[in-house]
Amino acid sequence: MKLEQTEVERQSEFFRDYLSDPVFVLPEITVFSNAIIDRIAKLFRFAALTLSTNIFMHSHYVTRLEDGYVSVKSDLLTHEIIHCLQYKSQGLLGFLFHYLADFTLNLTRYRGPRRERFSHSYLAIPAEIDARRAEEAFCSQLGLI
Repeated sequence: MKLEQTEVERQSEFFRDYLSDPVFVLPEITVFSNAIIDRIAKLFRFAALTLSTNIFMHSHYVTRLEDGYVSVKSDLLTHEIIHCLQYKSQGLLGFLFHYLADFTLNLTRYRGPRRERFSHSYLAIPAEIDARRAEEAFCSQLGLI
């Protein structure tokens, strides 16, 4: 499903400013959300997962509109768009390699209970740090933080 136009415009405007790129064009993003994705998201404890310009998102964060488009929780979308841009700059295999290598390296650095190690390792991935930074900037711009 495609993003509603007002969200595309809001995100495009934010990223033009955030990236200091006055000609920034948001890539065409497709959002997938269904019961199977909800089950996988619950099992692996994620709200959304991005592969290239495809965002697989738990239905809690997605509103289906009558015209076939979707509205998505904006701050989460900003986070996932950063991942889309990371894929674009590094390529699919490059992004996945770096992401998984960073996660694995982080796992070796942290000690403690498994869940805590996974959480710390995920939060320390540079791609996630960048995405959270953009998400915070977006929220700050809207006056949410």
